[in-house]
Amino acid sequence: MALTRLAPLTLVITFASAPAGALDITGTWSGKFTCSNFDGLTYNTVSDKKQTLYISQYGENVSVEWVDEANNTTVTYFTGSVIAHQNKPSSKGQVALADCSTGPELNAYFSEIAKLSASVNLNTGTGTLTGTSIYSIPDSPEAMKTVGQCKWNFKRVNPQDPQVTAGCPG
Repeated sequence: MALTRLAPLTLVITFASAPAGALDITGTWSGKFTCSNFDGLTYNTVSDKKQTLYISQYGENVSVEWVDEANNTTVTYFTGSVIAHQNKPSSKGQVALADCSTGPELNAYFSEIAKLSASVNLNTGTGTLTGTSIYSIPDSPEAMKTVGQCKWNFKRVNPQDPQVTAGCPG
């Protein structure tokens, strides 16, 4: 008897915790990053205010193409996922991203992982992405081994899907 009474309660709890909508960060985002790093000898700060993120979302997965507008070159690709806020699932959440070149050996590969707060307005198509990333650059003939942290600040300027291919380019 007790199991029969608990089954409906379990169903109610399951449905109550499911998100009512899905946070969608698809679009073109314009903004800047500010990074500080250390190469074993000096601390450096770099800032660039002309950056563009092209983001396509596939369910909870996202693919990002990051373009340096000042030089009109693709900087890097990221892949990751979106976690919608349970109380505001269509307008707020968190985004986890990893640079597609991130590898298991920090001494062998450029690696970067980001955690961003996302906020979007469905009525206006606008939004913000803010947060931090941590990266490491291995020793190379061009540069010394480096570790750094970046602050990201982006605003959505167009909610249309830029058609970034799902996953990392390969």
